[in-house]
Amino acid sequence: MEHRALSKEFIRAWHEWQHTPEPVSNFRLRRTNAPTYHIEYVLDHLASSVYALGSGIIGRATWDPSELASEHILELERVSSELENCAISEAKKNRFRQYISTTRWLLEELIKLPSS
Repeated sequence: MEHRALSKEFIRAWHEWQHTPEPVSNFRLRRTNAPTYHIEYVLDHLASSVYALGSGIIGRATWDPSELASEHILELERVSSELENCAISEAKKNRFRQYISTTRWLLEELIKLPSS
């Protein structure tokens, strides 16, 4: 069985994503009244799934992550829209934007990988 080739861009995106702090402290501390609570909830759950996708591909899983990665990108778009309407400072929004952008990049690189 032939394995999927991992691109340099995927490896870079994976490394960058793993080193980008998840802005989910309110969710993890159950601060349900925080204006970003729902955004953090979605990002925390996406992070678990994205990690499973990425580590599966690195571990030479033979399934195609494209459909799920595409769904996650759509979820990131919804969260981005919600973030723009959130009553928090631009500095705080930028932390979320950075994480969302890095996650999107990783998912896009996952989609580009050739299927096994």
